[in-house]
Amino acid sequence: QPLGLLNNADVNQVATAANGSAPTWETIVDLETGVFVANASSAKMNYVLNPKTRGKLKKTPHGTTGSLNYLMGTDGNVNGYATATSNHVPSTLTKGAGVGLSAIAFGDFSQLMVNQWGFMDISVDEYSRKNDGLVVVTVNIFADVLVKQPKAFSVVKGIITA
Repeated sequence: QPLGLLNNADVNQVATAANGSAPTWETIVDLETGVFVANASSAKMNYVLNPKTRGKLKKTPHGTTGSLNYLMGTDGNVNGYATATSNHVPSTLTKGAGVGLSAIAFGDFSQLMVNQWGFMDISVDEYSRKNDGLVVVTVNIFADVLVKQPKAFSVVKGIITA
């Protein structure tokens, strides 16, 4: 069973409240601190988050109310680190009574390997949907994620973006 990054028990975990939490400056700092404390930092670290979290970070002030600084700057960086946005980062997590929660990952992604074994399997079915004028194409790929240095990553699961 592929665990990926978010379900790897050896990566640094940043906690949220029992039902999830809105992102805060403390959350951002805690994500970075875990990697630095483990001496696993590098010059190529960045954040990976989903579009909902990206939007929330761009609207969440850093500092006092009325501050013009936000958790994600206008340059798309979070605390000076580049971000990547992907719908592969879940926004459907649950924690306690909290639903529709998101995850954020931070770290050195050169320490993460995506491996493929076997060949890509492509099946073409011209018959099952022929009355609709459709051809069904199914593609299967066998892959797994290997975290080479788990302490080079921090994750938080349970971010409220609504």
